Amino acid sequence: MNFQNLEYFLVVAEENNISRAAERLHLSQQALSGHIIRLEEEVGCPLFNRKPSFSLTYAGECFRDQARQMLNLKHQSDSMIRDIRANEKGQLRIGISYSRGQAILPIVLPEYSEKHPQVDLSIVEDDAENLEYRLTQGTLDVMIGFMPFVSPLLSSRPLFNEHLFVVASKELLKAAFGDRFQENLAEFARTSNLRLLADMPFVFLRKGEHIRTMIDNEFGFQKIVPNVRIETSNTQTALALAAAGMGVTIVHEILLKTSYTLGGLSNPATREKVLIAPFKKDALVDTIGIGYHKDRYMPKLTKDFIELCERRLYHFGFTEE
Repeated sequence: MNFQNLEYFLVVAEENNISRAAERLHLSQQALSGHIIRLEEEVGCPLFNRKPSFSLTYAGECFRDQARQMLNLKHQSDSMIRDIRANEKGQLRIGISYSRGQAILPIVLPEYSEKHPQVDLSIVEDDAENLEYRLTQGTLDVMIGFMPFVSPLLSSRPLFNEHLFVVASKELLKAAFGDRFQENLAEFARTSNLRLLADMPFVFLRKGEHIRTMIDNEFGFQKIVPNVRIETSNTQTALALAAAGMGVTIVHEILLKTSYTLGGLSNPATREKVLIAPFKKDALVDTIGIGYHKDRYMPKLTKDFIELCERRLYHFGFTEE
């Protein structure tokens, strides 16, 4: 069976539209339709309904899963043969969240690329649920995210622990606490008592986000209803708004440690505007790990990336002066 036809079939099935799939594959619609027709002839039945609207047939839906498995087996076989022949050419497909990608990948990818200059790197930035699905389906080789991973098909290795930190502008704290603003934040750093900040406005991520769930649980545990002034889906936006005095935010330390994210706290002028205090509670600590499919052949190129992440990120952490 022609593997190229299988790849084209999966793209058409994903787009559910010949025109969009052809554009994505840089083919003419006529050429792509020819590949699909030849695959249908080989399979022996239609894989797509053409009328009244374009969609997968029942056979197409069943065949889609088989096509993924066949391509995954081919990918594993190709990787194994490359390793046997000691050929360093290949591809590494990495899944990671949006903000974490900006913080972590600039630390590890330059060194990895220097060691493996002929490896093509593909980065998929998405939420944890979608990344795990892609990893189980074989369209990713590894993903970096919160442990434990949900799917029983995945194995993982811990990379580093990540704490939560409160970030607030000095001007906002001065307006709320007067001359005692530094003492109040220092007391919070010692006690993690949210009542010290209960009357402050907050800038939070939207409900459903992992960090928001942790924060809401902690406020509920301390029997406090926060004054949520702004909600956003972007942690760097929350951090930037907090630095601008729009409210107190709570972020993972990775945004404070790295110099690569756009949040800007590594910028001296921005850093001077804010005070930072940690949550000192075990319940508010995440373990960040790297996950991979436990039953799929792991090529040396992937092993090298995992080992590099373990070595470079093991002591990743933030220390407030």
